[in-house]
Amino acid sequence: MQKEHSPKLGLPKIRKNSIVGIISIAEGCMDACSFCSTRMVKGRLKSYDMQQIVEEAKILTEDGCKEIWLTAQDASCYGFDTGTDLAELVQQILSKVKGDYRIRMGMGNPRHTLNYAEKLLEVYKEERVFKFLHLPVQSGSDKVLQAMKRKHTVDDYKKLAELFYNEFSDFAISTDIIVGFPGETEEDFQKSLELIKWSKPTGCNRTRFVPRKGTLAATMPNQIPSIEKYRRSAELTKVFTETALQNNLKYVGTEQSILIDEVGKKNTWIGRANNYKPVAVHGDFQIGDRVNARIKDAEAFALIGEGLEKPPTPIIF
Repeated sequence: MQKEHSPKLGLPKIRKNSIVGIISIAEGCMDACSFCSTRMVKGRLKSYDMQQIVEEAKILTEDGCKEIWLTAQDASCYGFDTGTDLAELVQQILSKVKGDYRIRMGMGNPRHTLNYAEKLLEVYKEERVFKFLHLPVQSGSDKVLQAMKRKHTVDDYKKLAELFYNEFSDFAISTDIIVGFPGETEEDFQKSLELIKWSKPTGCNRTRFVPRKGTLAATMPNQIPSIEKYRRSAELTKVFTETALQNNLKYVGTEQSILIDEVGKKNTWIGRANNYKPVAVHGDFQIGDRVNARIKDAEAFALIGEGLEKPPTPIIF
């Protein structure tokens, strides 16, 4: 039975963050991964009307939002059911919604993103788009990806990473890795670690496989013992943390233009650089300020900066 979708556009919202506007652009999924229940719960892909999304973005920016997040269970396949794509949606927002804001695109399946990667690359050249992409690869082993029914390969993920890294020197990619998937060998797991070292993601959602009722993976043979899943998760965390720290250290000494979007710990503010990396700074700032910051240190999950001054507000016609 086909899942009915109710568009979430135009409804009253209570925002947790005054400058962050979240727009749901689609619901459902085009895939049926063996470990995931999204398709069962949300149904097939239903993309929301492009003009309604543009209007929602216009309302949000007029209400003070400086970050527009485009979200979906899989944002990369937006419009595949209506004859368009995510790149065209973002271009419409950029051309019709004036103002000083940044767009953050949501999670996207690598195989769908590849279908219009060159168009997407052009969109990212616009200043008002965060140079950030969330590509959930899930495993560094093609054998495991096949068992997951992911329908992309490790090389697909690498092609996208190389495409964006080659175009933008400070582009940031985030990814997801599942450890302990049924049948995952130590060799398969090591391939995931090597992929993290190679692609140097700015973020990595690390998940121990948990069988979900009703999914194919829940009944697969060669389930991995919990103790082994915990070991692999700890090793993945260690490798990612070390890789992320080394990647962030290269920013030390640079100056970054950041958008203050949350209150940090220990009297700090958290701002987002143009590639969405979080930067912690002290100073007399407030949510929504744009600040020039000199990076003086780095941690695995954030850059540590020193606020310099607030740049003049750009005028966008």
